[in-house]
Amino acid sequence: MRRIYLLFILFFTLSCKNRQESDFTENKTSVKGLYLSGYSQEGRDWDLKCEKAEIDEKNKKIKCEKPLIYTLKENKITAEIKGETGIIDMVREKSFIKNNVRIISEEKKTKLYSSQIYFDSAKNIIWSD
Repeated sequence: MRRIYLLFILFFTLSCKNRQESDFTENKTSVKGLYLSGYSQEGRDWDLKCEKAEIDEKNKKIKCEKPLIYTLKENKITAEIKGETGIIDMVREKSFIKNNVRIISEEKKTKLYSSQIYFDSAKNIIWSD
């Protein structure tokens, strides 16, 4: 159910964009100003914002410029993840963010800076190499 809802939001977002902002190629769609949210039975789990995104419809991946991810618990932001580029795998529900990565944890009251991180939205965990 969760994946179906995510795909619905993705396709709804794309259909709302006018064609001047999108560049359609085979199995890939370029979008300016992508906004996507992930939901579970408890409510909204995360938000993803990209200044520009290339969506690979065949492989269900999003290449994101200037990604900004918010993790949420009970509709409150628990962490903010920001970087220069990112790849989001919608099937595996995992993200890879790199270059000037900054994580602010509201729960733990900490900031972390890294060159790259991984984020598993299904398990709500963040790690690095």
